[in-house]
Order: sequence, then structure tokens, then C-alpha cells
Amino acid sequence: WPPQLYSVSDTTLPRGLPGMILRINGGGLAKATVARWDGADRVTRYDPPNLPSNFVEMELLPEDLAIVGTHSITLWNPAPMGGTSQPATVEVGERPRNDDVANAMLVTDSIVNDQPDSRFASREPTDPAPLCISSPGPSVWYRISGRSGAFVIDTTGSNPVAVITVWSGGPGNWQAVQLCSEL
Repeated sequence: WPPQLYSVSDTTLPRGLPGMILRINGGGLAKATVARWDGADRVTRYDPPNLPSNFVEMELLPEDLAIVGTHSITLWNPAPMGGTSQPATVEVGERPRNDDVANAMLVTDSIVNDQPDSRFASREPTDPAPLCISSPGPSVWYRISGRSGAFVIDTTGSNPVAVITVWSGGPGNWQAVQLCSEL
């Protein structure tokens, strides 16, 4: 029987990552199982530590993550009980312009209307962790300067749903000003 591919750990990835490990949940896996990215064999680890036996790890190369678009992942087992799994897809896309704190969008108006597609945003090791979320995701950044008073932040249409937190300081010295507000 061919292997079965049930799910992958990440289905959207930002373009330009230096490579990464993708975890694949499947069935009919063997030591000889090979994970493929767009039909090309990739280094595959069978029975990786700290994961159940129905997982393999696939090593993605920087060139895999350099091309924007939808990519196919399959699992392959050799004969006699071999074959190729049904594909799963991973979308590689452009990062938002304000993906990291160094490129925060400057806000000078009292109304902020932005619909970032944060599916392709990243999370930097120095990003603060919102206290209201046990597993924070990627971040986009805004810098408010030269104004005081109330601001309206409209994230209607954001993908995924936005969680807003307000911080002062900088990497290594973040101070929460406003706790989470899920919109």
C-alpha cells in the first residue's frame, strides 16, 4: 500500500526562510519513506524524537522557500508495498511589509485601517508574547509617533483574526501597555 499523508505542520510559509523542518503526519510509514517537495526527494527522518511514530520530518531547503506559490508535498514508499501518497499543499507567500519591528508601519493618524495578511508573517525570537494567548503566532508591527489620545484600529478583513496588544520599549525590554483585544 502507498503511504497516507494526513497533515503537515505548516500550510503557509513566508518566502525567504533559510530552510526549515516540516512535520508530516501519515500512515503506512517506514524507514524507507521519502518526503517529496514538488516531486523532488528531500531528507526525511523516520520516527523523529519526541513525536509519535505516525510522523516523519522533512528538511526543506532555502530554494524550496524562495518561490512564491502553491507547492505539493507527497510521501513515497519503495516496492513491493510502495507507491506515492495523495498530495498535501503548502503555500509560500510574501511577508507583509511590516513583518518585523524594525519595519513597523508609522501611524500618524488617529484611525488605523489595515488588513494585513499575516499568514505569511514571521515571529522573531525577540517578539513579546501576548499574555492572553498560550501559543502566539506571527506578528505585524505599527509604530505610533507624535500623537496622544485615543486611536481606532480597524482590522476588518484581516487573515487570520487579529489580536491587538500595545507595547512600549523594544527588543529585550518590552513593557505591556494594553493587554490583548481580540477583534
